[in-house]
Amino acid sequence: METRKKLFEDPVILQALFEHSSAGHLVIDDGTLILLANGEAERITGYGKEELEGQCRWRDLLDPGDRESFMEFLVRLRNGEAATSEKVECVFIHRDGGPRTALLSGCTAGETGHMILSLLDITCLLYTSPSPRDRTRSRMPSSA
Repeated sequence: METRKKLFEDPVILQALFEHSSAGHLVIDDGTLILLANGEAERITGYGKEELEGQCRWRDLLDPGDRESFMEFLVRLRNGEAATSEKVECVFIHRDGGPRTALLSGCTAGETGHMILSLLDITCLLYTSPSPRDRTRSRMPSSA
């Protein structure tokens, strides 16, 4: 158990986990400003780290129809109301201008006030049926 604790406190280990994940990871502030992005987040969004980190708000990359629901999801995370296993689907705009669909999960980063988002690009999975109309898509839950 002591070894595990030391590994999680080692910044080199944490950096390697962040950078070498097969999911895109973003660290965002309260206003959704992207503070850190890993290489997979660059690949998924099409934007380089220099365009994302400190320059871009995740909310602004979202399709306007998903922004409110995403912000509600963040509030639930911040307030501890969202299960750590909760995943939401949202549409974001890739650097090439095309819409992409991501499956998001997230958590708070301790006392920092920052949020960590994990994202998977599921766009190609959504339209594997013969016609996109054949597939029923569930969007981010709305607060009713």
